[in-house]
Amino acid sequence: MPPETTVFFVKPHVSFPESEKIYQYLQEQLTKQGDYEILFRKRFFPNRNFWVEFYEHMKTNYPKQLEFMANQFDKEMRGIDLSFIKGKQIIQRVKTIVGFTRYEDNPDWTIRGKWGPYEMPNTFVHASSVEEIQQDIRTLNKYFHEYIPININL
Repeated sequence: MPPETTVFFVKPHVSFPESEKIYQYLQEQLTKQGDYEILFRKRFFPNRNFWVEFYEHMKTNYPKQLEFMANQFDKEMRGIDLSFIKGKQIIQRVKTIVGFTRYEDNPDWTIRGKWGPYEMPNTFVHASSVEEIQQDIRTLNKYFHEYIPININL
């Protein structure tokens, strides 16, 4: 099975020290599971339009939460700590370490369990699913194409 690439980022309401702790924890957990490579990691400062487009899938079922989240994240001055991670079955591996969207559904060893509790939609991190990865990368490239290395494609 060829290696996959996934998108992972710490959201803007998380402080710099906590963001670093989350990345360290993710890397420790990934290392236990096998090889991986962080292809790219950089801080970006998305605007409200980015958030609305990135989480467009929420528009139908959760329009109020999408508006709240886009407005809240747009006001944050920390930006997102964005990375592209490559490895065998990396999408599932990262999603497992991150945990479920709802805090209550997570074991304590997942990122969302360990750094919870939180109220929706204020999860700490984003990890692309198999269904989301292509759209996530297209949206990121649209807003940050001059900064993201060209070789990060699917």
